[in-house]
Amino acid sequence: MTLLPAIPFFGRAADVSDLERAVEEVCLNVVEHGFEPGQAASFDVALLRRPGHVVVAVEDRGLPYDFADLEAPEARDLAAIAASQRKTSQVLGIFDSALARQPYAAGPNFSMGDVPLGVMVYRFYHLVPEPPKFPNLARWYASIASRPAFVEHVSSIPLQ
Repeated sequence: MTLLPAIPFFGRAADVSDLERAVEEVCLNVVEHGFEPGQAASFDVALLRRPGHVVVAVEDRGLPYDFADLEAPEARDLAAIAASQRKTSQVLGIFDSALARQPYAAGPNFSMGDVPLGVMVYRFYHLVPEPPKFPNLARWYASIASRPAFVEHVSSIPLQ
């Protein structure tokens, strides 16, 4: 992550710091949860410059998520769930700070970047009891959640 501050087109130092923390969290999550113990954690971080914004993609070759874990309540690791909620809250706090400066994930207009974040925030708001209050995130989410495609393809499908 030491390369990020050296790249001049990111903007303010606070922006670089927020981006650096978010990418670090994603990579840490891949290493901690995406591989069997002892298996080499292999993933790529791609940094792409686009007009007016930067795209960071983290791609891993780890284990797919096993949704069967969600089906057996007695097998749930409550400590891991609580830790995940804390980490997700931290990342959403970073996103909330970015949304104080711009209306959407990648800038002034709705983009592909808002789609997966909208799904993640939908799940967060519906699965986390008493989620933290993030005013910019709430404003952004209200605009995303009111889009007809979001209603049809996300919020109309019940979480199980």
